[in-house]
This record gives sequence, structure tokens and C-alpha cells, in this order.
Amino acid sequence: MVKHCAGITVSEAKILRVDSLGMDVSCQREGEVFKCRVPFSQPAGDRKAIKDRIVELTRAAAAAGKA
Repeated sequence: MVKHCAGITVSEAKILRVDSLGMDVSCQREGEVFKCRVPFSQPAGDRKAIKDRIVELTRAAAAAGKA
């Protein structure tokens, strides 16, 4: 998801925080740890919508990886 949405290739990524607009992710690349923001395509109004946005991001990233 980080590579697909933020254009950054990382060796590890962990979701730190999720809100209605996206996710803050802790990333690691070449021993360096940093945070990045992965935005949702549209705001999520409730918990189900947040889950739906995460699934949407996962599917889009998986499809992009196959291309």
C-alpha cells in the first residue's frame, strides 16, 4: 500500500493510526525508520467505511503489483 499510494518502496510498514481520511504508517527502508501518510480515496464516515477503504487500498495495491 505504501508503494502504491505514496510511491515509496519500503521493507516494512506498520499502521500506527487510522482516521477518517487515511492512515499514518511507520515505514522502514535501508535501516531508516520514518512515518508516511496513506490517504483514503474519500473520507470514511464510520468504522465499516474505514474497513472498506483499507480493503480498497489493499486490492488496488495488489492489482498494481501484478501489472
